[in-house]
Amino acid sequence: MYQRTLTLSESQRTVLIEHRNHDPRPDIRERCAAVLKVADGQSPYSVARCGLLRPRDPDTIYAWLDSFEGQGIDGLLSGRQGGSRRRPFRAARAGLGTASSGARRSSAARIGGAAGWTAPQSLDAANDSSLD
Repeated sequence: MYQRTLTLSESQRTVLIEHRNHDPRPDIRERCAAVLKVADGQSPYSVARCGLLRPRDPDTIYAWLDSFEGQGIDGLLSGRQGGSRRRPFRAARAGLGTASSGARRSSAARIGGAAGWTAPQSLDAANDSSLD
């Protein structure tokens, strides 16, 4: 059976070690560590299963190796997964106006006064004009 190996030049090894130790992105550090372990003689399967902080699918390690062999360090740096996790109401808080035009909770309920809901308009002004 064929075991995948990788031979690194001194400059490639130096760049991988630099990214593994100092890159601010944890996924890049993990990719560089995996490539270095395969270059040191470990099998990609063992690196995937127990050589990293979290177990990975072995096909993931093989894909990282293919990217590195095809494009060098740029292959590892590109193709990153994930992104910002958008929350559903972030746009409402960013300044798109008030989220609702309905009733709002009165401040009296928070202070300890009468609990309940109040209408957006003041009902006292409407009652004063109609009763006089």
